[in-house]
Amino acid sequence: MKYFLVVAGLLIFALTSMTCHAPTEPSNNSADTTSNDWTFTETMLGGASGSNLYDVAIVNDTDAWAVGEIYQDSSNGSLDPFPYNVAHWNGDAWDISQISVSYQGHSIITPIQGVFPFSPNDIWLMAGDPIHGDGENWSDYDIRSITGNNNLVVYKAWGANSSSLYFAGWNGTLVRYSAGTWQSLSSKTSLILQDIYGSDGTVLAVASDPGESLDKEILQINGTNVTQLSTAGIQWPLSSVWFVPGHYYVVGQGIYEKTSLSQSTWQEDSVDTVDFFSSIRGNAWNDFFVAGGYGQLLHFNGKTWRSYQNVLGLQQGGIASIAVKGNLMIGVGYLGSKAVAFVGKRS
Repeated sequence: MKYFLVVAGLLIFALTSMTCHAPTEPSNNSADTTSNDWTFTETMLGGASGSNLYDVAIVNDTDAWAVGEIYQDSSNGSLDPFPYNVAHWNGDAWDISQISVSYQGHSIITPIQGVFPFSPNDIWLMAGDPIHGDGENWSDYDIRSITGNNNLVVYKAWGANSSSLYFAGWNGTLVRYSAGTWQSLSSKTSLILQDIYGSDGTVLAVASDPGESLDKEILQINGTNVTQLSTAGIQWPLSSVWFVPGHYYVVGQGIYEKTSLSQSTWQEDSVDTVDFFSSIRGNAWNDFFVAGGYGQLLHFNGKTWRSYQNVLGLQQGGIASIAVKGNLMIGVGYLGSKAVAFVGKRS
C-alpha cells in the first residue's frame, strides 16, 4: 500500500505540473541509430478490484517476472481478499500465482513491490523483506531481526550476482547482502529510495518522497560507502536511474543526463510530452526507453524519440516499471481496476 501511495504521489505531480518542450536530443548523438520499430502485445490481469503491477524483470526471451497485486473473484464468485502477487511470463502467456511470506511468525499473502532475477531458478523478490527462491520454493529474510534495525523496508534491489546485492526502500533503507551476511548501511537520507541500478562497478540510487516534498537525492554506492551526488539542474522529485558509462540518466518529472558523474549540473533532455516518468531502462545510450504517467512510453534510438502512447492506449492508466533486454522489452502498470503487462518486440 505504501508503494501504491508513492506511485500515486508521482502521478499527482504529473497532473499538476504538465509542461511541454521542444524536442531536445541527448548529447553526443553522432552514434549509429537503432530501430524504433517495436510492436506490442498487451495482457490485462485481475479487475475485481484495484489491481496493479509495480515491477518487472527479464531473465531471457522466454522468461520474465512481474510483481504487484492482482485481485480476482474466487471460485465461489466472491472477491478473493488476498492478491495474486506474482506474474510469470513464459514467452507466450502470463501465469499468476500467490506467494506467501513470513511476517512476525505468521504466513501472509501481501503485495510484492520489486523483483530481481539472475536466472530462471535464482530470483529475488521484495515485499518489505527480501524473498529468495527458485520459482517454486521461497525463503523470506527478516532483515529487521537479522540486522537489529527495525526501520528497514525494502522495495528494490540490484546486484552483480545472487550473493552480492543491495536492497533499497522506505525511509532511506539501504541494505547490503554479501556472501550470506546482511548489513544495514547509512544512506544519508530519510527519503524513499525509489530505484537502484549498477553497471561497470558503479552503483547509483535515486531518492525522493513525492506528494510530501520536492526533495531528491542521487546516491553513489561503493561497498559500504555512500556518497550524495549533485542534483543541480533538477527541480522535481526523481523516480528512476539507468546508465551506461559516459551517459548517466535520472528521470522523474523530466529526463536528465550527465556524461560524467563529476559534472556539477544535470542537463534536461526534454521531449514534446507531459514530462513525468517512473522508469528508465535500455541496452545502450542510443537504445533505451522511458515510461510513466498517462501510459507514456518513449524510445530513443540515438537520433530521435518515438512515442508509443497511442499504440498502447493506456492514457487512463500508468506504467510503473519497464525492463529491456536486446530486442525484447516488457512494461507493467495499471489501467482502471486491472493490472496491465505489455510485451514489446523489435522488428
